[in-house]
Amino acid sequence: MRIVKFIAVLLLILGVIAVVLYLYADRIAVAVLEKNYGITIKYAKCSKNLLSCEFTFTDLLVTSKETGMGILSKTAKIKLLPKDRTALINFALTDGNFLKKPEAVPAHYDTLTALVAAPFDSGWQYRSISGQVEPSEKGMKLNDFMATSDEIKLSLNGELFSTGTIEAKAMIYFGAAITDKIPPEFAAMILTDEKDGWKSLSVTLTGDPNKPAVQLKSKSFRLSIKAVSGV
Repeated sequence: MRIVKFIAVLLLILGVIAVVLYLYADRIAVAVLEKNYGITIKYAKCSKNLLSCEFTFTDLLVTSKETGMGILSKTAKIKLLPKDRTALINFALTDGNFLKKPEAVPAHYDTLTALVAAPFDSGWQYRSISGQVEPSEKGMKLNDFMATSDEIKLSLNGELFSTGTIEAKAMIYFGAAITDKIPPEFAAMILTDEKDGWKSLSVTLTGDPNKPAVQLKSKSFRLSIKAVSGV
């Protein structure tokens, strides 16, 4: 699954879920979302606090019927924060996994595309996934997105524009489970050393979600690549 399109769809799903749940009972909301957005939503339990505009899901699973990509979380909290004529949407997931095909974690990470898409491999279990969705005049923003696991971390801020384009700045941190699978020469060229043995990659993704432009920033150079497929 292309990372930029995944971000866009995830942003849309979380935002719409919160707004529709506020207006309707949860089962009605699920039926509306599944029909209009081509997704499947399953969960064991949903508790609502309408006074604080907070919703808590247990064993939440959201998947795309077309691609099979999605997200699984043991506990998911979504909270609406009124702002002017709209609302900010905070989300916090625990014990979560991204789902995409193929499900297996790659044996090697020897391309930029593979590294940028690595956080969304199905094999990583994240202790926490959190962030904020903010409607904007030009579309929707994803603020302070952070996914944390023992092997990989993803920090992201981005915006999905009403024109269908996206702009996202991501910082990806890799632990030994991944850096051991990266060719040493390749790692030395594009990764930056961090504390406690972690290494990082800074990228900016812009334009068409299917073929975004990628700007790579490392300790030694900057590189811009136009229209990269498969990211």
